[in-house]
Formats: sequence, structure tokens, C-alpha cells
Amino acid sequence: MDAICVGKTWDVLLVEENGEVLGALPYLWVRKGFLKMILQPVFSQNNGVHFFYPEGVDEAGREAFERRVCEDILAQLKALKVDWFMQDFDPTFRHHALFEEAGYHVSERVTYIIPDISDLESLFKRFTSAKQRHIRKAERNGLQVGWDMDVSAFHEFHTETLRLRGRTNINSRLLEETVCRKAIDRGQGRIISVHDAEGNLHSALFFVWDERFAYYLIPAIHPTFKASGASTLMVWRALHFLQGKTKAFDFEGSMDPQIANSYKQFATEKRIYHRVERVDSLICRFYKWLKERH
Repeated sequence: MDAICVGKTWDVLLVEENGEVLGALPYLWVRKGFLKMILQPVFSQNNGVHFFYPEGVDEAGREAFERRVCEDILAQLKALKVDWFMQDFDPTFRHHALFEEAGYHVSERVTYIIPDISDLESLFKRFTSAKQRHIRKAERNGLQVGWDMDVSAFHEFHTETLRLRGRTNINSRLLEETVCRKAIDRGQGRIISVHDAEGNLHSALFFVWDERFAYYLIPAIHPTFKASGASTLMVWRALHFLQGKTKAFDFEGSMDPQIANSYKQFATEKRIYHRVERVDSLICRFYKWLKERH
């Protein structure tokens, strides 16, 4: 949270009993004038409620424990009187009904994952023929993979690729560079880049991982070279790098059908998670409406 909320304020709601922490909800705290908001941080797929189970609890006991923690969290959120709450909860969370009963809106979000990267030979055969061709084309044309791209250079390349597509990088230099450096320094993040023999940079990707998942966090693809196969090659080489370090690869989802279609071609599975949201301020509702229109 220190990295993804750099320059901002974050806090955590705790559920405690007899000095033991039973549950927690970390959150990004945003103040705009008199408005108080809890929002989903950039570069964090899920926040939501975390549970710390007592030893020896069975499945029925776990569910009752989770309900008790959620009810306490909801009471604390009510006391905060936030104008806009919006977080994406982990796919394993199962008590959305409690939040709906308390006036929150719950909607489905989608991500695409490769659930097992242990056998890349078998995985490659399950890629679509188009993705297989992209990789072979990139290798045949002599595209080279690099692992030494500087964090600042990566941010500049990412920003430039967005500008060339008529978009603006909504992430500050401070945020992107802090997230990249923190993960790299912890040994849980890398930048991979792909360039041609003339030195043209085709694509780059910052990805992170833990023992369960790797995440396709910040891709940057130069529009001039979008057909070179570089973006597919960098995913393929990243998967090779990640073997033995993690179990699965998460493309960080997309609600954009065109992007989602590309992710599906990597032999992925759809994974559902949920956005939990409540907007009590008319100003926040208007801002949300404008944002969704654009």
C-alpha cells in the first residue's frame, strides 16, 4: 500500500478481539474538499476484507467467522460516513449479500488468467494459432528481449506510447517509478523490453509476482510496431522467466472486449471478481457518471 498509494493517504479498518486481529480492510483515503472517499488504488486488482482465521476452525466456522468480521467492517464504514466507497474484492470473497443489504451495489468484473504455467510446452500448444504465429514471426525477424530497461525510461516509453494513441498517462511519474522500484527491490518485479536490430523499442512490460500469481501490470506497446509480434513475444518470455517463481499468470483483466479477446488467445480462463460500491453524494454520482461516459 505504501507504493501504490505514494503521495496519498491510506489506512486500514481492523476487527480485533482480545488483542487479536480477526479481519482488516486496507483502503486508499481520498479527500476532495468536504468529500470523503475510499477508492480502489491504481495497480491493485483487489482490496476488500482480509480474514485471519483462528486455528482449527472448520468450514462452517469459517463462514460464521467471516460474516462476523464483515458485519464489524460494515459498522465501521457506516461510522466513517464516506461519500463514495469503491473497492474491488478478491474472487474468493463470498459475502457480497451482506454489503448489498447495507446499501452497496455489487457488480461483476472480469480478469483472465493462465492457471498453470509449469508446463510451457503444453501451454504453447493451447495458444491460438495466431498467438503462436506472432511468437514465431518475432523470433524469425530477430527481435531481441532485454531485461535492463531503466525505470525512468520505462515510464517515458509508456507515456509516449499512450500519447501516440491519443491518450494521456493518468499515472504520475512518481507513482509508476515508485511501484516499479519497490517491486524490483523486493525481488518481485521486472521490466522486460523487446527491440529490433536497429534499436527500435517495440514493447515493454512491467510485471510483478508472488508465490501464487504473476500480474501483467503495466504494458507499453508502440503503435508503429503493434503487428511485429513483440507484445506476444514479451509475454511468452516473461512466462519462461516466471517458471518456478509462481504458479499462475493474471492478465489483470479487461472490460474492453477487444483487449479481452487478445487475452483469451493465451489459453486463459475467465475469473470473476466483484466491485463493491456505494455513492451517497450527488456530486460524486455526477462525477462517476461523467467518468463512465468517457
